[in-house]
Amino acid sequence: MVKVPEEARAVFEKQRVIPLATVDKSGKPNVVMVAFWWWIDDEHVAVVENFLHKTHDNLAATKWGCMVAYNMEIHKSYQIKCKAELVTSGPLFDEGKKRVEEYRKKAPVELPAKAVWRLSVEELYFTAPGPNAGKRLA
Repeated sequence: MVKVPEEARAVFEKQRVIPLATVDKSGKPNVVMVAFWWWIDDEHVAVVENFLHKTHDNLAATKWGCMVAYNMEIHKSYQIKCKAELVTSGPLFDEGKKRVEEYRKKAPVELPAKAVWRLSVEELYFTAPGPNAGKRLA
């Protein structure tokens, strides 16, 4: 696993809604925007599964997901490539359900919080435009 530096984590946190890309076994890509996510620690991200149909199937089949964030104010962008594990009970799952319930108090939307994907960061890239675009950091 890779320890993601605070500067990179902060870029993700500023963007808040993050694209999560996956691929199926045949190589067909899929990308969705996820709002219910957070850093578990500097090596792991949690993503709540509400309606991630293709994403669920792809993560279950290939175990790989990719996220990217860009902060236009400082012109920095990072990409993480992660191994995925489905969590359906325990403290991490409880935290995901709690976050969804807190949101539902503000916006009455039906969100089932069916599971949480625990994403272990395996690779980190700098992805802002310029000479270092695409450079693997870890």
